[in-house]
Amino acid sequence: MKYLRLVKRTISTETRWSVQLVLEGLPHEKSKNSISDDACGLDIGLSTIAVVREGEALLAQFCDAVVQPWKEIRREQRAQDRSPRATNPFNYNVDGTVKKGSKRWHKSNRYKKRQKKIAECHSKLAATRKKQHGEMCNKILSLGNVIKTEKVSYKTFQKNFGRSVMVRAPGMFIRELTRKAVNAGGGVEEISTRTTKLSQTCICGRVEKKPLKQRHHVCDCGIKTQRDLFSAHLARHCSDNTLDISRAKAAWPAAEPLLQLAMSKVKETASRGPKPASFGVSRRQSCSPVENGSTAIKVADVVARKSESSKEMVGSAVRTPWI
Repeated sequence: MKYLRLVKRTISTETRWSVQLVLEGLPHEKSKNSISDDACGLDIGLSTIAVVREGEALLAQFCDAVVQPWKEIRREQRAQDRSPRATNPFNYNVDGTVKKGSKRWHKSNRYKKRQKKIAECHSKLAATRKKQHGEMCNKILSLGNVIKTEKVSYKTFQKNFGRSVMVRAPGMFIRELTRKAVNAGGGVEEISTRTTKLSQTCICGRVEKKPLKQRHHVCDCGIKTQRDLFSAHLARHCSDNTLDISRAKAAWPAAEPLLQLAMSKVKETASRGPKPASFGVSRRQSCSPVENGSTAIKVADVVARKSESSKEMVGSAVRTPWI
């Protein structure tokens, strides 16, 4: 025994203390988490993750079990905003803004209970996310301990896709994957996006910028495959921030059926339940099915208005505003 660690946790709005015994040695390794010495390419997005190595390809939903209870948290936060206004009316101006200067705030017992409830929702989310990250890291290391992926700015992800980053935390996942890969004798090699341009490059040498909504790589040379899987295939053939197109082209005949098999597995699971639109399985962002080849019709967001003459509600659709 090396030392003891005191841990304080809040479970179901109750504070609990526990003692952890830290022992000397290596942790138990499960048989399913065996580590491979191969090299693999990784492409991670906000909701999907693709891994390609020699003889195997994987396309999965990133942190599918992490579901943020947006409605529940929003409802509690609105109640939290009303509570101090009722218990501290002298701290607010007539227009509802907070007065300037030092003030004393009184928190009711219901306010404290809601505060603990919101913290409990976030702690459950963090625990589930940590578990999902560990399982995915072990799965990737079973494919290869040398991982090659693009070096992206996760701060830019936070600015543009704040909600998704808060729920799934791709930057935290890459940090955990790097730590485990180094301990396994490998590592994570981050590739520069300026020199390789994996999402725009084809093995025929053509470079074309694609919009984010285009989830399939389609080229005039005849290649048509899922975008994330193709980027992972190209990342596997990168070294020193340079893409070896000749190697990627030579390995493509063996990799193409693997990528098609991974995509067919995704389509099978998509039939059982809704999947994100980033998979490219003919589904809208709202996860409603779309037939192949059909065109999505843009419906105008019409709000009911009153006519000046008859003062009747007029509009092609009546929408109740969300408050």
